[in-house]
Amino acid sequence: MNTSAPSSLQPAEVGPQIEDIDAFHRCQAKFKLLRPVLNRYTDQNLEASQRWKFQLLCLEYVFICEAREEDSFFDYVFSPEGEVVEDEANEIFDAIYSAIELLTHHFPFKPYTLLSMEGEPQRGPEKHTGPETLTEYELPWLARYEFLKERGYLLRPRYRPGWVASWKTDPSLRPIFCEDWTTINHIGILDAQRISDGLVVVLKEIDAKSTEGPITSFLSSESIKDDPRNHAVPVLDVLVDNLDDQKLLLVLPLLRRVNSPDFESVPEVLDLIQQTLEAGPGDCSFGNILMDARALFPVLWHPQSPVATPEGRLITKARSRTEVGGVRYYFIDFGLSTRGESRTTGLMGNERAPELSNTVPYDPYRLDVYILGKVYQELLLDEFINVEFLQPLIDRMTASNPSDRPSAEEAYAIFKDVRENLNLSWFNQRLRREESGIVRRTLEESSYWLQLQFARLSAKPMLPTLE
Repeated sequence: MNTSAPSSLQPAEVGPQIEDIDAFHRCQAKFKLLRPVLNRYTDQNLEASQRWKFQLLCLEYVFICEAREEDSFFDYVFSPEGEVVEDEANEIFDAIYSAIELLTHHFPFKPYTLLSMEGEPQRGPEKHTGPETLTEYELPWLARYEFLKERGYLLRPRYRPGWVASWKTDPSLRPIFCEDWTTINHIGILDAQRISDGLVVVLKEIDAKSTEGPITSFLSSESIKDDPRNHAVPVLDVLVDNLDDQKLLLVLPLLRRVNSPDFESVPEVLDLIQQTLEAGPGDCSFGNILMDARALFPVLWHPQSPVATPEGRLITKARSRTEVGGVRYYFIDFGLSTRGESRTTGLMGNERAPELSNTVPYDPYRLDVYILGKVYQELLLDEFINVEFLQPLIDRMTASNPSDRPSAEEAYAIFKDVRENLNLSWFNQRLRREESGIVRRTLEESSYWLQLQFARLSAKPMLPTLE
């Protein structure tokens, strides 16, 4: 058995099919042994709507390995006695999942991936047509279609009355490459197009009594929305839900995960920290910091599939933040936020902090500082080896005792001191994940310095604030 997992797994291109039926049956038998482990992996790591897709893609990879006589997959996940080694299998699944995040829409589906497993009804490729009916979580959006259209927002074809799957009307189409094959990723959230100007927006269903609506609307009010320090996601519109007057539909801009694409240079990291420390309201956890990435992508991504265009084409290239003059970062999700309260209680939130309690009040603003420090740790220090100058700041922000942490204003002042004391060479450095020899590093840094200067000279102004 191999001693190390492959460093990465690339999605296979459409390759040879398994001609030897015996080899096919051997492969199928091995996958049956592997499937309980795969079930546990998907149950623990994926949402229900994603599990069957991921399992099909894993099976696809297995068969392609067999077709190409690449035995490393099975050599690695099976012991010499023919038993599945779960830890090794999970490493493989992690690698496949990472590849899927980048190239989801370019995994091919062959007939072999659609053969039934033991105990399941037989189904051939002609019966596998993708999600041709709306799920229970999608049906409410169908019922809102006309209401939203009257209010100036157009849903995608999948959610329009009378929709018929495009691959049903044109059998030559492969479902996975059809725009209307993509379902929603989050319950109560869907994208739409603003009819007046074509802007892609996000509709979010919230409880009318929650704190999220008032706080988000306040932060988008005329008096403070143009303050450059205000990084709360702008609310473009608020609608009373036509299905339930106790719910609201917030209309928000389409944003993107903060590290997609990844940071490339030290100045890009400094810009992120400056913007997020200027004003860090609400839950500042990793998933609640997004960016307006429109300028980074010549063709906008599919709102429900950030690795592909609306037409199902793979996105293989993105501009750097430096090339486009920077991006603007936003905080989202104020459902657990407080306004004007110096003490609060509660255990909810995406980041576990030492002081969280249902009974003992704590300072929500010091909690924000802790959460933001943890984001910097996970996003930057744990990823790159040449941002160690941030360590003292992060150590202060993540102190176990809240009274030992700086306030947001104090953390910002510490950051400014750190930035001002950096040698000029730091501002021309590419981010590195591993050490390299001095000669190689010098060549790489010189090459990147030239790229960086060209990018700065040709950079366009940052896109205006969304509204």
